[in-house]
Amino acid sequence: LGITITLISLLLVEKSRLAGYFIFCGLALGVMTKGPLACILVGAVVVPWAIAYRILAKSWPSHFTHVPWVAGIILFFALVLPWYLWAESRNPGFLEYFLLNENFGRYFKKNYVDEYGSGHRQPFGTAFLMMLLAVFPWSFLLLGLVIPRIKHILSKRFLNLLAKDPTLLFTLCWAFSCPVLLLGAKQYTATYLMPSVPGFALLVGALWHRCRNEAIVSESTLRRLLTFGTGFIVLAWIGISLTSLWFTPNVAFVIASLGLAVWVALGFGYFIRSPRQSGQCLGILVLLALISTLTYGASALCFDNYISSNRSSRRVLATVKSFSPPDAPVRIGFAYYFPFSAWFYAPQTIGPQATLLELEEGNLGTSQADLLVVRKRNLDRLKKELPNAQEIASEGQWRIVKP
Repeated sequence: LGITITLISLLLVEKSRLAGYFIFCGLALGVMTKGPLACILVGAVVVPWAIAYRILAKSWPSHFTHVPWVAGIILFFALVLPWYLWAESRNPGFLEYFLLNENFGRYFKKNYVDEYGSGHRQPFGTAFLMMLLAVFPWSFLLLGLVIPRIKHILSKRFLNLLAKDPTLLFTLCWAFSCPVLLLGAKQYTATYLMPSVPGFALLVGALWHRCRNEAIVSESTLRRLLTFGTGFIVLAWIGISLTSLWFTPNVAFVIASLGLAVWVALGFGYFIRSPRQSGQCLGILVLLALISTLTYGASALCFDNYISSNRSSRRVLATVKSFSPPDAPVRIGFAYYFPFSAWFYAPQTIGPQATLLELEEGNLGTSQADLLVVRKRNLDRLKKELPNAQEIASEGQWRIVKP
């Protein structure tokens, strides 16, 4: 959100003085949330864009002359510094971990360790594949448009078009900023690509507009692509809605989602039959975007509830507390697999008297743990090592065992 506010405000800064201040407000929001990474992600868009624009148009983007640099920088630090100082005073060592380890250690430390979660190592270049899937089916439709016309795109005429259209060039840099930036990262997940998704959406919109104005692609081809993409999303709505019933039986959500899907499908079908009504096209696209977002968010809440209940250590620690003497020290051993979230949830759930043990093969019997927590798939393995162990409770994927 913060990065999107900043980059959109930069695009609009020539038309609105207020947008100049929103540049720094968005950047402050991003920095307070994820640290200097927000500045790096914004820079990964703005710097290549400015350099490319300089090369193609023989001048720097005029947007920069409308940015209130002095007042904006003061506003940025006025928003950011109180939060960081307060966080460090409440959690000594926070600045070193959050600013240095999380932002630079991820790239430069050979033995980088995330204190609050397990890392996800990816092969080189995986971010580009993730990006294709993150914006499916539009990414493949865009490839279908670009690949057959690669000679035209690499031609001098198209480069001149980029030079005359800073918005198109800006969205191009925005869409590819995260995949390029992640080429040097050792650990990341697909969610790290989210800041580039709004840029990709704007890129597709800009290309769509140019394809129509320049007659690069026929109107019928564009309509077929839009129809296919919309149909795919409607089918995805239906699939996600029905699948969510298995995770969280929310019939009202499913009925509402299916109704909205049918509504969009019928509305878009009517639009295809009435191609001259361009205003209707915009209305359908806005409706499509809005309902897609709401459906995705509601579905994510359903699935997240399932994950929290069945995979998180929070619920199992609450169950462990029910088998522990009140206000008495308790030693809890996690066998074979230790969830990092347990460090966070144990003091809140059980209290400071809880001692967490990370147990590996061969040391279960000597750990002196009062209770053992093991994942369901490792339960037989534990019973082979401790034949007299007794399973006393279960919670999602976890099993609680008395040694």
